[in-house]
Amino acid sequence: MSAQYTPGPWKFLRHEDGPGEEVYGFDVHAENGKSILYFDADDNPETEANARLISAAPDLLEACEAFIDRFDHGARADTDYVAGLMRSAIAKATGASNG
Repeated sequence: MSAQYTPGPWKFLRHEDGPGEEVYGFDVHAENGKSILYFDADDNPETEANARLISAAPDLLEACEAFIDRFDHGARADTDYVAGLMRSAIAKATGASNG
């Protein structure tokens, strides 16, 4: 079955008037430049976090699929690979550095 969504990776962008200036929006877009979602900046601190989480959706899906594929087939030796995918997706979703 083919994907019914815009393929990843998706990127998170902050839009501001200039370096160090006020942020006016957040954009989630695909690698091909297609806009996925745009959020106006507001006083709600969750807006940026929501945009980051959405931008990580394809990475989170890939990590889940890798987990199911590896562990359903008994490939327990690949735990470092799957854990790496999961750590990277979590870091992207939260805006944290993954090391």
